[in-house]
Amino acid sequence: MLGNFKANLSYNNFLLLVYALLLKWPIFLEPQMPRTTTTDAYFYQLIIGALDTMGKNYHIVYSVVVLLLMIIQAISLNQIVIQQKLFPKTNYLTGMSYLLIGSLFTSWYALSAEMISSTIFIFIIGMLCKLPNMPTAKKSLFNIGLLLGVAILIYFPSIVFMLVVLMSISITRPFRAAEWIIFMLGTIAPYYFLWAFCYLFNSTAYRSFHIAGVHLPTLHFTMYEAIGLSIVLITAVIGFIFIQSNRRRLLVQSRKSWQILFLFMLISLILPFLNFKPGFEYFFSMVTGCALLSAGAYHYPTRNWFSNFSHWSLVVLSIIIGYFFIHH
Repeated sequence: MLGNFKANLSYNNFLLLVYALLLKWPIFLEPQMPRTTTTDAYFYQLIIGALDTMGKNYHIVYSVVVLLLMIIQAISLNQIVIQQKLFPKTNYLTGMSYLLIGSLFTSWYALSAEMISSTIFIFIIGMLCKLPNMPTAKKSLFNIGLLLGVAILIYFPSIVFMLVVLMSISITRPFRAAEWIIFMLGTIAPYYFLWAFCYLFNSTAYRSFHIAGVHLPTLHFTMYEAIGLSIVLITAVIGFIFIQSNRRRLLVQSRKSWQILFLFMLISLILPFLNFKPGFEYFFSMVTGCALLSAGAYHYPTRNWFSNFSHWSLVVLSIIIGYFFIHH
């Protein structure tokens, strides 16, 4: 399995789909209801409201949405890795790692605002990585701002990723005030249209705007989740070391893309603390960074004993957690 994802095989995207089904099958056996709170952002409330029309009677609808989101995220992130040539050879290890790490904790088995916004973050990262090759980037920057604005209306703490975008623009492009203004206009646009809607139709949607609080995470793990987290962290550290030692051999464009991704990883560490209550579901945005670093640990070593140990240990743990610890 690991060897297939390490190679550039034409059917690897299909293999990622099969891999996702195997890991996420428990959510079809025991569908999980979406994670909601009274402080959910307006767009997330709309999404859950739309799904509830079918989901209340057929809970499997939520399972299908979770599976589709995970597959889209994994394949999209892997495409960024391939397009930006972040590794010397084309591989599908990032997508594999994303699906595997995203199946290790029961808090990540249910649909949540963090899971939906993570899909948007990955699209934004892909667009940011293309900025250096664009002679004019106004349209792209407006779209990036628009996506970020939507993400904030789904999950308010996403606002911290504005720092990622602004710093990425600074890294990849010479300063042009017009481009920065266009990005900000794109970010504000979803709010403008929402407020216009509230005014025209006398809606009370504006009441759903909440400012996140700051909480220290209170984490509770099963023994298996704790073991899985330890293996992921060790694998990520090893991957980071290999990526750093080989980054100079990459193209300038690839090195800039890695800078953007490292910025994203750094900012994603802040996100779990900007919530109304503590919980491990708020760590979901960190799956992206862990998957990228883990892919480095699976790709670079010439001796495969640790790669195989890490991969199969996590597979076994995800199966145990999914089949024996998932609950309503």
